[in-house]
Amino acid sequence: MSVAACGGDDAATEGTASATESGGTESGGSESGGSESGGTDSGQTSGGTDGTEPVPLDPGAFTYTLEQSPDGVPLWTTPVTRKLQSSDRAPESIGDGLHLSAARGEFEPTQLIVGPAAGELNVALAPFPTLGAGQRVELDVAGYDQGWVEGLSPLPSGGAVALSDAQPVAIWLTVYVPPDAPAGEHETTLSLSGAGIGAVDVPVRLYVFDFDLPAETHFATQLNVDIASLIPGGGDTDDAKDLLWEHRLTPKSVTWPSGFNWSITWDNASAPQPCEAFYDEPDEGDPYSIGWLARRYILGEGWNGVGFPNAMLFQFVDDSPPRVWTSPCAATRGRSSATRRRRPSRVSTRQPARVSACAGTGRAR
Repeated sequence: MSVAACGGDDAATEGTASATESGGTESGGSESGGSESGGTDSGQTSGGTDGTEPVPLDPGAFTYTLEQSPDGVPLWTTPVTRKLQSSDRAPESIGDGLHLSAARGEFEPTQLIVGPAAGELNVALAPFPTLGAGQRVELDVAGYDQGWVEGLSPLPSGGAVALSDAQPVAIWLTVYVPPDAPAGEHETTLSLSGAGIGAVDVPVRLYVFDFDLPAETHFATQLNVDIASLIPGGGDTDDAKDLLWEHRLTPKSVTWPSGFNWSITWDNASAPQPCEAFYDEPDEGDPYSIGWLARRYILGEGWNGVGFPNAMLFQFVDDSPPRVWTSPCAATRGRSSATRRRRPSRVSTRQPARVSACAGTGRAR
């Protein structure tokens, strides 16, 4: 059973509006394809009928060496969607500073790539003076695994980065645009020092689109991640789920540390006849109760008011002959060892989740 996440029509409308606005801002889609180019004529020229025309892209507009590069230490950039290799080198194209574009309520990264070069580089990033108090600016250093960039390590502003004369070092800048940020251009400075380069200031320019991303996520994802591994030192489950939710990622185990999974069973003192009825709630209280966890992390009650857009549960597919399992009363159920298969089901999260078990089935183990 698959049920689409809620807000389909609204999400489609918002997505269309966002795409139109951002396209109009960056590439002049509406103006150049409509008013200035004469909509219908533009459509005929490009072979289309929607009043649009292709916008040629110059690779040098996105991958270039910064004109701020000091002698002997190339500073360059390329889109973060391009997976950097240790063999990559600075391009010949020249550009000025770093550039980002984002909507309000969005996280947006860019990267400064240094070298190959030797020495240690100090990196500091100042907040955008006109972006608002709710902004977040973060630095990370990318690490390599078998020649490919894999994973980011946090870098405090003003921290030092060890350079390498064998491979480039990528420094990620991630900006969160707060809901009250003014639309338009914003600028700050990335300051570099050490590694024999003296002091270098790299301008970082951010364009904020004049619209907000909705708090709800209107698309489905499933990230197979260990939520416990995302809990920071001194933090809790909410910290890990906040990180995922803010970046619009849905974990496989939305209701962790419990879940809608046949393999999760509990020794419940409230079960007077454990061989006759299956109880799906534990004795430990709310933090481990699927009823409480579902309302908190699927509906957002007591958390962020929104929750994750969907959750996953598993059910058995009936493969004949039936599967074999043993109840706690030593009564064997089934006649042969059929393969156990699990089929995922997505459920809408706009209504409270309910889980019930059939009496007489015993406890699944």
